[in-house]
Amino acid sequence: GKKHGWGEEIIVRYGDTAHYRGDFRQDKRHGHGIRIWKNWTYVGQWQHGKRHGLGATKFLNGFIYTGTYWENQRYGQGTLTYSDGSIFSGKFREGWPWAGEYRRDGAIIGTYLTGNYTKAENDSSTLMLGIKKAFIVGFCVVLLAGCGSNSTDSGITQGTDTGSFS
Repeated sequence: GKKHGWGEEIIVRYGDTAHYRGDFRQDKRHGHGIRIWKNWTYVGQWQHGKRHGLGATKFLNGFIYTGTYWENQRYGQGTLTYSDGSIFSGKFREGWPWAGEYRRDGAIIGTYLTGNYTKAENDSSTLMLGIKKAFIVGFCVVLLAGCGSNSTDSGITQGTDTGSFS
């Protein structure tokens, strides 16, 4: 029979194991749940097997996204916190920052408007790559780290079923 109601699921792909614990509807993740992969953990809402609604994802490289998802993509209001403590807060579209502010130590160091990044004049950083480019690099590292491993011990803090990270 099909999974329906609360349950658990283990998926093995390309040598990596993913665990899901939460609600199912007609054999798909639907409702509230937590999914743990080797390099990231998601806690939040699901719809028809996709991240959809409010949720939080913590990546092994230290990135944390909290906000809304639309069919598995960051979409709408959200906050992306980087491992160096810098933060983008604003709107996301198709998974990428769309409109909002990028801050480091409380100071605005750049803005996004209609998906275009503008570095603030007061930012003297020569290492700033822009959020989209930095996220792509970080995301690729997350995807490639530990390929072929069957371990679920990622060293990241696993989410709780309250929707937050400890």
